[in-house]
Amino acid sequence: MEQRQTGRVHFIDELRGVFLIIIVLYHLLYDIDMLLSTNHFWTQEPLIEAVRWVAASSFIVIAGISCHFTRSNIRRGIKTLGWAMAITLITYVFMPHQVIWFGILHLLGLCMLTYGAAFPALKKIPPPIGIILSLLLFVLTYRIFHGTIGLGDSLRIALPESWYSKGYLFPLGFGVEGYFSSDYYPVMPWMFLFGFGFYLGNYITCEKLPAFFCREHNQFLGMIGKKTLMIYLLHQPILYTIVWLISKV
Repeated sequence: MEQRQTGRVHFIDELRGVFLIIIVLYHLLYDIDMLLSTNHFWTQEPLIEAVRWVAASSFIVIAGISCHFTRSNIRRGIKTLGWAMAITLITYVFMPHQVIWFGILHLLGLCMLTYGAAFPALKKIPPPIGIILSLLLFVLTYRIFHGTIGLGDSLRIALPESWYSKGYLFPLGFGVEGYFSSDYYPVMPWMFLFGFGFYLGNYITCEKLPAFFCREHNQFLGMIGKKTLMIYLLHQPILYTIVWLISKV
């Protein structure tokens, strides 16, 4: 299914660039924590974890928004999911202690395929309804990994334990004992956050936004934002190698 809006919203590229830089810096701290003998684990700091959560969440929302700007979401999804599977294979062979079974690229690839295939049906839902429904489902399923769905403590429902004993349900968000993924973004709740971006994207056009959002402000950030997949694929092997060499010295 092809869907493309005219006029590039450069501010989206620049935002994507900012959040990608944050994710890269977080991975650098993660490598330092794993490979260097320090008395302080940076990634366990609440502030750093909060910044990582905001950056990753925003990255997923922007990916949903971008469904409206691509020539083919299905082709985009196949490409992303293919690279995600390559990462799984590489980490399984060379870094089994850090294997990635279902990370953020797996999620985004699957979301692109799903929303691309269902584009005609999803477009029939009014954007305000889609935004509210997506956010509600995200909140309701946010703690599904921990065995519950619902709002708060009083409106929380425990899910059957049997759902958490089947390995093939791990990508959906049902944590299985013995399964570990160093980067883990299951379908629930994160696909609904992607859906929030998908419906929000109806309002992210140069025809509906002030000229500020369609004007280039920082070419460097814009360039990074346009090359996110390549940078995401390359940055961690490079950072890991550098930190590993430092640890040996």
